[in-house]
Amino acid sequence: MKRVGARLGRLARPRKVLAGLPLPRAADGRIVPAVDVSNWLRPDAPTSDERLFCHVYGRGDRSRGQFVPVRLYSFVAAPESGRTSWVAVLDAVRLGPADDATAVTAVQLRDVAGRLIQAGHWEPGDPEILIVMESGYDVTYLSPALADLPVILLGRLRSDRVMDDARDHARRVETSDTADADDEPQRDDWPRLSRLCDLLARARTARDRPYQRALPSANETRIKIEAAERIVARAKRRLAAEIAAHQEKLRGHEARAEAGRAAGRRGATGRPPVPMEHKTVLARQQARPAKTLVHLERARSPESGPSPTAVASLSDPHSRLQLGKRGGYLRGYNLQTVCARRQILLAIDLHDNPSDRTALVPMVRKTQENQHAAGLPGGILLWLADSGYASAASFEELADLPLLASVTSEADQAGFPAKRQTAPAGQQAMADRLATPTGRAQYRQRSALVEPGFAQLFQRFGRHLNYRSRRAVDTEIKLLGTVHSLSKLLASTAKSRS
Repeated sequence: MKRVGARLGRLARPRKVLAGLPLPRAADGRIVPAVDVSNWLRPDAPTSDERLFCHVYGRGDRSRGQFVPVRLYSFVAAPESGRTSWVAVLDAVRLGPADDATAVTAVQLRDVAGRLIQAGHWEPGDPEILIVMESGYDVTYLSPALADLPVILLGRLRSDRVMDDARDHARRVETSDTADADDEPQRDDWPRLSRLCDLLARARTARDRPYQRALPSANETRIKIEAAERIVARAKRRLAAEIAAHQEKLRGHEARAEAGRAAGRRGATGRPPVPMEHKTVLARQQARPAKTLVHLERARSPESGPSPTAVASLSDPHSRLQLGKRGGYLRGYNLQTVCARRQILLAIDLHDNPSDRTALVPMVRKTQENQHAAGLPGGILLWLADSGYASAASFEELADLPLLASVTSEADQAGFPAKRQTAPAGQQAMADRLATPTGRAQYRQRSALVEPGFAQLFQRFGRHLNYRSRRAVDTEIKLLGTVHSLSKLLASTAKSRS
């Protein structure tokens, strides 16, 4: 016990010394410490006690990434307000595998604030200590935990966190219909009240969106039912084939045994086959039709509830998780465009699904509506779409249009060697249409028409939107598409005049 006490004493003294040193302050004289967790890589300690692991990317190749033993440390430092990167470290605490980072941070910040007050850096009447942290910290928990200290927490809330008091207050205000006119809140309270009500409305929308998205559309239901029916039929065919093959084997063995007994030979027919009821392969094949029928029933009667892994954003409930350009996922919208020559946009819209398979028919109808509204005579001579839009249901609905869509792979349809050259079920007619020399030549124009349009949009306006919610985002992208098409038309007019 004496050794432990002496060691703790030696650790406490440097903390007091660091708290007593001069600290950098902000322009108003306020102390602004920051807290964060950093990894200390320990590749030489793979069996160290209370170790953790951190994923480290390989140099030049992400596939060489590996998990390296690390030790986590929570640092509290006071950075300078200027352009330098010098900081005054105030405390460091090691985190173990069983430690709660939020609870450890609360104790650590309380100790740091107490030492700063004891060292005389803060006195009554001075501005509160402003502690800055990132979104990984639960500010809604730390704020009441440190309410008795002269500190203010500044952190970015994640989109999946809502303060309970704000939500409850907004709900009470929204449902209070018996308030008297004399009890009307002051005018200064209405902006805050409006924000709280808006937060509650977005929270309710975010709660309902996963349930709405869990319900498939009519086309999706039909596609899933057709796929489930094909799986059921295939399972039944396999079961019938296995039964027939095993029965044939039993009959063959019985015929050989009968011939051997007639010829006076005994035991020359080999081991008898396994009986039908003891055949393991048949038992598995007999269980498959029942499982496939359960999937078929689910496809016919889809559940209205979302999956356990479904998530929604409180800041933008209408957005969805999309595959990132450089891997990973990001929250955003699936942008769809229809381009003509010189990347003039005929239609631009949002699709509420990360997959493009169900977006072909809505975008074609939207383009036809825009063409009719603009008073353009005639029809579009050729529609081109990549393999992401390939769907037997879409091809059936758009059978009256001159449509060419890739059903195998982009390289194969363009006439280059490709691995996947077989069309899925229900799309062979489109594959035959594209297999002709004329079809290949026409489909090669697709990438030169639409892909530069996306590149020009993103180069001119960027990939990030300025507004949230479906209506605001839809208005913004349509405005950006209008500006893009007008700039194309004005540039073409200027060239023709010159």
